[in-house]
Amino acid sequence: MERKEKLMQLLKNDPSDSFLNHALALEYIKEGNDDEAENIFITLLEREPGYTGSYYHLGKLLERKKDYNTA
Repeated sequence: MERKEKLMQLLKNDPSDSFLNHALALEYIKEGNDDEAENIFITLLEREPGYTGSYYHLGKLLERKKDYNTA
């Protein structure tokens, strides 16, 4: 089973797990699916604003999308 599928399976048991959501967003980035990763990071940070590692990755993602003001 691929990492992304394993993370999705684990998230079925606890959809609000910040670590698993962060890891899933990183898998989407690896696949080139920045839109899905962005959605996950935003949802995660709305729910848990103190999850600081996600700010960095979201910022880098937005920078790649040339959304400098939001980044």
